[in-house]
Amino acid sequence: RIAIEVEECRQIGIEVLPPSVNKSFGNFTVVDEGQKTLIRFGLRAIKNVGENIVEEIVKERKRGGEYKNVSEFLKRINHKDLNKKSLESLIKAGALKDFGERGLLMANLEKFLQYHKQQAQKGNAVQGLFGEEVDGITLLEAEKIPVDQKLIWEKELLGLFISGHPLDDFKDKLDEFTVSVSKLTLKDDRRSVRVAGVIGKVKKIQTRAGDSMVFAEIEDFKGKAELIIFPRVFQENQEYWIAGLKIVAEGKISTKDESVKILVDKVYEIKDFMKMLTENKVDKEYERKVEKGEFWKEKRNFYANRNKGQQGFSEKKTELTQIDPRELVLLKKQIAKNENKQKEIITKGKIFLFLDKTINFEIIVPRINITLSNSVRGEIPVILKIKNDEKNAEKELRTAFSVKFTNKLRQELFDILSEERVKWEKE
Repeated sequence: RIAIEVEECRQIGIEVLPPSVNKSFGNFTVVDEGQKTLIRFGLRAIKNVGENIVEEIVKERKRGGEYKNVSEFLKRINHKDLNKKSLESLIKAGALKDFGERGLLMANLEKFLQYHKQQAQKGNAVQGLFGEEVDGITLLEAEKIPVDQKLIWEKELLGLFISGHPLDDFKDKLDEFTVSVSKLTLKDDRRSVRVAGVIGKVKKIQTRAGDSMVFAEIEDFKGKAELIIFPRVFQENQEYWIAGLKIVAEGKISTKDESVKILVDKVYEIKDFMKMLTENKVDKEYERKVEKGEFWKEKRNFYANRNKGQQGFSEKKTELTQIDPRELVLLKKQIAKNENKQKEIITKGKIFLFLDKTINFEIIVPRINITLSNSVRGEIPVILKIKNDEKNAEKELRTAFSVKFTNKLRQELFDILSEERVKWEKE
């Protein structure tokens, strides 16, 4: 759930900072950095870091100030729950970034644990004979951790990528030659599509005929989607369905079961796809030329087996019913009511949403994002006005949404924030 909330913050233009033992509290917090209002990751969100150690880190920081280096941190946090598992998770999640690069800290994990246990003697640091010394701890030299490994750790311990994305190096080309899964809707049924992303969860099953097929999750910069790999395609591309692998997949969209799924026809490892681009072997838009054949035969057979107890998609049947003439009056009233909901309050201008520290950002921001995502697209920008009570300053943050400001949308925003926090300006 945290991953969804963080992504929703990003989608409306709010940057989310990684966890830090010197900056974070237990939960997510609103912070000011320069001209921007940001949200800082909470320490409780780090896997394997328990409530007791989080409380101790925050309490000791309030008492004695920020931690200057790793040895001071280990001295001041004299708690039994600061063990190998929790310290390793803090390092991997980037919460000890102020004290050094993650590869250096991980290479010295055992030294840190020993130092914490023994409570090294006090005194000024003396330069060690081997390696770098930090206030009594002689650090072993270590290579920097590759960016991809850092991102894997973040995904494992925080539920999402924070410091970057595995596709960052390819973003410009992917924006040009692929479609973000976040843009796919139920209206895209049977559309040819090419997507790129990182493989997440993978589930392999056996069909009734005994063939293997796969359901896999793919995640790009803005969303996730399910890939369905039928036996023929799986047989030809078995090596690609590994969590963490970066791929480009081509296929057709299916909206069976009222959700968007991609029926994969071709798949490439991303480095191979980039090589194809340099050789001009890729069309900008993917379009499957032949829809009949083995691929679509497999698809039809798969759906046909849904009534035989095999996993598949359900179909909803639409029944036509006659309307009693006496119900027409009620029907007309309902239509009029719906039309009033869609009536625009202003056609040009701005919408302002007023937020401050008295609201629960973890609950309110995702609700705002969902409401704006489901609203009708238009030309009226939505702007957040975030007030910092400590400095009594108000900052504007323009979201990524431009909408039609209808009666329906106004009421939905009222329900989330209250009338006092929703204002608009006509041009």
